[in-house]
Amino acid sequence: MKKLKEDLEKAKENNNIVEEERAVLEIHQLEDYLRGAIDKKGKSRKLGGEIEKERKRITNAINRALSNIKKVDNVLYKHLKNSFKTGSVLSYTPEKPMSWEFD
Repeated sequence: MKKLKEDLEKAKENNNIVEEERAVLEIHQLEDYLRGAIDKKGKSRKLGGEIEKERKRITNAINRALSNIKKVDNVLYKHLKNSFKTGSVLSYTPEKPMSWEFD
């Protein structure tokens, strides 16, 4: 933060509007990040926990969707079940290339 504020002052002194805007933007982004990293009591939040919760929510949503698809189209269900990989990275990797058509 100190370096960014120094960059901002230097940009102002040199009438460098582009660098001034860049420094202001970076300062605001850093302040936003820091505000999100501290809870209402002033303690650090466990950001990894939030990421894990979101990952689980997404995995559960995919599994619910797959369950509903299975009820109406078992072939599509098997394809999607074998193609989606969940975990720290979500990916759709079909066993063979697919050509999709929508009505």
